[in-house]
Amino acid sequence: MNKTGLLALISVLLLSAFIPTQVSATPAIPNPYTLTAAIVGGPRSLDPHWSYDTLGGSIIMQVYETLIDYKGGRTDEFVPELADSWTISSDGLTYTFHIRGDVKFSDDTLLTPADVEYSFERGMVRDRSGGPMWMLYESLIGVYGSRYYPGWPDSSAVAELGQKIDNALTSNATHVQFHLAAPYSPFIHILTQAWSSVLSKTYMTRMVTFPGGATDSFDFPGFGVTGYDGWLTYNNYQREVLAAYFGYKVSPLDSPPQMLGTGPFKFVEWIKGEGGHRTLNRNKDYWGGWPAGATGTARAGQFAPSRGYIDTFIEYQITSWSTRRDGFLAGTYDWVYVPKESMSEVWQKPDIRCIYPPRSLSFMALCFNFDISTVITTEWGSYPNPYLGVPGGLPPGTFNETGIPPEFFNDTDLRIGFAYSFNASKFIWDRYYGEAVQPATPVIEGLPYRNPAQEKYAINLAKAEEHLKIAWNGQVWTNGFTLTVIYDSLASWIGKAWEILKANVESLNPKFHIKIEPIYMWLDTPIPTIPYYETMFLGGWFADYPDPHNFIHTYMHTNGEWSMWQSYSNPKVDALIEEELETTNTARRQEIFYELQQIYHNEVPSAPIAQTLGRHWERDWVQGWCHNPALPGANLYTVWKEELPWEDVDTNGKIEIKDIAAAAKAYGAYYIQPLLPPYPSGLPGYYTPNWDSRCDIDQNMKVEIRDLAKIALKFSYAAPPWTPPPDP
Repeated sequence: MNKTGLLALISVLLLSAFIPTQVSATPAIPNPYTLTAAIVGGPRSLDPHWSYDTLGGSIIMQVYETLIDYKGGRTDEFVPELADSWTISSDGLTYTFHIRGDVKFSDDTLLTPADVEYSFERGMVRDRSGGPMWMLYESLIGVYGSRYYPGWPDSSAVAELGQKIDNALTSNATHVQFHLAAPYSPFIHILTQAWSSVLSKTYMTRMVTFPGGATDSFDFPGFGVTGYDGWLTYNNYQREVLAAYFGYKVSPLDSPPQMLGTGPFKFVEWIKGEGGHRTLNRNKDYWGGWPAGATGTARAGQFAPSRGYIDTFIEYQITSWSTRRDGFLAGTYDWVYVPKESMSEVWQKPDIRCIYPPRSLSFMALCFNFDISTVITTEWGSYPNPYLGVPGGLPPGTFNETGIPPEFFNDTDLRIGFAYSFNASKFIWDRYYGEAVQPATPVIEGLPYRNPAQEKYAINLAKAEEHLKIAWNGQVWTNGFTLTVIYDSLASWIGKAWEILKANVESLNPKFHIKIEPIYMWLDTPIPTIPYYETMFLGGWFADYPDPHNFIHTYMHTNGEWSMWQSYSNPKVDALIEEELETTNTARRQEIFYELQQIYHNEVPSAPIAQTLGRHWERDWVQGWCHNPALPGANLYTVWKEELPWEDVDTNGKIEIKDIAAAAKAYGAYYIQPLLPPYPSGLPGYYTPNWDSRCDIDQNMKVEIRDLAKIALKFSYAAPPWTPPPDP
């Protein structure tokens, strides 16, 4: 149907819509001011400067706030939060923020610029190993962390670094300034995330007692304690990974759990472990006002206006899917995590709404080790690496069927051959039930500067054979090889990925052998050194911020999180990455990122596998959920519970021309995703560009004339005013 015909049909539907319609009564909403969620795991910490996982970040972002935030679901538009304005110097080195003068913490104390300066300095002093502070160190100091600083932990180096941190952040009665070591293009993104949360300096220094009984104010110089001893006491607190894993506290803020911020919710309790929960209560005196986006409130314009709000949020930690499912269907839980393999158990069930597919900013690749360690060293001793076929591997430059030399993957044709041998589509069906796409490079969809025309490696055994025949001057094809890949026995899906690769590679040549060995990572291996002696591994990344630097650096820079473990290094790549980071010229950044994407494809340091898609499952009385792929969770500030017709697409309490316009825009859109096997061999998780699941009123994965008719037949519906909770 062309646009003229569609508009004519909409006009007819609108005319018929003025025939009075009966809106059936709906049952009362259970606990109308309490939102309950049921998820699988739990956070490691609720300290913004220790937490580096989405489960912790999703709670932190409700209680604490940052200087700026993203506008709604956008990742390229910023709005004021604790700062009401900001400027960036022409050289890109100084960011100046004017701090709101009317914001209070939930204990009724006034926010000041000193709190902002304190918060960032505290995070950099603590600098948890494997934590998020590397972004602030890289941008403000020019090193990847405190323990990368030249001379650390010599007392003079510690004192010098402390002074640099002190100089990097300055504040007065109204403003805070960040003084960067060099221009850093994605710096503004870093300030939106959980690790940039603002804490109360007064509360922290009064209420938080650190090890040894010392109260730490982190004032500069000296951080409120003897400078050198202060670093050793508080830097990388509880640095032992296994100690944290086996239950030792990871932050003083977690023993017992405590949080105090300026955000819309107050922390109540955290009962840890299976069956436990996290509870938040609404901050009734929240400076932003209630409900979110209401006219005249301090944060108006960041969100579409909400009709209501919740008083309490309870997030339960429940591993059992059957328990989550039964509670969800019964209305005990308002939203839940649904495993991909179990979607059919709740799909199209009464009063269950699914919003899909929100695209994640995630990337997974098959990472090749260019220089495999021939020796495995642990605290119990050293022994030859058995994963190279023969213990310690073959001598360099030697190729035969018994094993591989340590530089085995340091051949481009060999890596290309393996890339063409991996069936990403099959893996996506097996692992994600089709709800993922195979990207071409780490510059994934949703990031700026992605080259949509960039070619990628899809399964092609003929091309795989072509490249493997010339790898290492034909020696690999003639002589064969044997190698072992390992995976955590608790992550069986990784084993399935290796099975896909093994079957395809071994089908090409009877002399090719890949062994698959599951191990229990925590007890069998020293975690920090695993990638050095693995032949290949799956390296995944979730965006710290929505800029391609975060991904390209991770997978291509000599010091990248994954490329470092792979021993991949290209001086030209490093120079390009360092140039794009420091330039503010968007045209030049695009040129650089396009060139880097082509180099990535040509050199294949890793082979892209998947960028995942998601689903949000909720009871249909939940309103206001907004997905922002750059944030760790939904903003509860915009959420409320109310029975609204599904035809009210924008959930503003009225069915009007905007709802019909949204459905008309999505008209003809569809989503290909069977929820039960067998799965097709075609494009997995494919949906048309104009797809909008909220316009699929009958949930048949197509937006068609029936959906427009349903909206039109309820045209002019207006919900009664939302009833706020009783004020005790």
